[in-house]
Amino acid sequence: MNHVEHIYIHIPFCTHICAYCDFVKSRYHHQLADKVIERLIDDIAHIDSKSIKTLYIGGGTPSALSFDQLDLLCQTISKRWPSILEWSVEINPEDMTFEKMSLLAKHGVNRLSMGVQATQQRLLEIITRHHNFEDVKRVTGWAHECGITNISYDLMYGLPTQTIEEFEASMHEVLTLNPTHLSLYALTIEPNTAFGRQKVQPVDNELEGQMYECAISTLTQAGYEHYEVSSFTKNQHYSKHNLSYWKYANFIGIGPGAASKVNNRRWTNTKNIHHYTLNEKLIQEDIQLSDTDQIIEKLMMGLRLNQIVLWSHVNHRDDARSIIEKVLEKTQQQGWVIMNDEGIQSTSSGRLFLHDIIVTIMQAFDEK
Repeated sequence: MNHVEHIYIHIPFCTHICAYCDFVKSRYHHQLADKVIERLIDDIAHIDSKSIKTLYIGGGTPSALSFDQLDLLCQTISKRWPSILEWSVEINPEDMTFEKMSLLAKHGVNRLSMGVQATQQRLLEIITRHHNFEDVKRVTGWAHECGITNISYDLMYGLPTQTIEEFEASMHEVLTLNPTHLSLYALTIEPNTAFGRQKVQPVDNELEGQMYECAISTLTQAGYEHYEVSSFTKNQHYSKHNLSYWKYANFIGIGPGAASKVNNRRWTNTKNIHHYTLNEKLIQEDIQLSDTDQIIEKLMMGLRLNQIVLWSHVNHRDDARSIIEKVLEKTQQQGWVIMNDEGIQSTSSGRLFLHDIIVTIMQAFDEK
């Protein structure tokens, strides 16, 4: 594998499957998890990067692994790359023990991403989460005791029957934990989920928009920087790993369903866990990105940020700037984007309509 500075490791196991989850996952099975860990360790050995800046272990639920499995994986990583700038691990409160937290800290994990989603018990039950807010507070205490203070909390809005008042209350309760980072996501209902099979309907678009605006207002007033569509941070504790995606850096993903991008090649691993453990049929999708593909992807990712996407960053085609400026002239008049000699940037209101902006750009390039 090519030298890269950003690594993602996918753990495809959960102790239970949430009603809304559409990620590559399976119920935890100890022997199968052993086989996946064995393959992950083999993949780690074949990455030729001698040093990396960020490593993110996601899932699934990495904290669903047993103590010994987690120890073996983290030990392999810390020996391979002893000086990782940002090492993040996703955790669920109900899966964590003080011993697991101590283990993560011992091996050098310095950032956690904790799935909270809501603080009201009735909403947690609706989305089939198995923790409560007392669990969140307890696990946060363990993290601080072990020296891990950079913690991001996930919250969701647009949940079935959720009110704006409940969403606002969830934010205020999480703020009592003094988070360094928050990630807020609207519920999307995918066909291959329990909610999809149950025909659960998404909330009204207007209500979802009001909840999003409530989040921006609540968190910015609390001193958080809204630096990306779904992300808020205090004291510049940005997610360095996610910034690598948004800034279109090269990255390697290992594990079932993990994606990689190196230069103009993007590939996705098999989602079949057994194929992955057997080391067969490993690549599900392998794409050579055209110049136009790369321009669109750079804009799709870069415009998520409260930063300028430089024209020099999307210069794969000589006519790229003129196409973008022409097609987004009306969008700029609407106040959705700002374009100048340096580059292009989405506005706070524009990030609400980012999908529409990208579709407009794609259509313009298709016509050329």
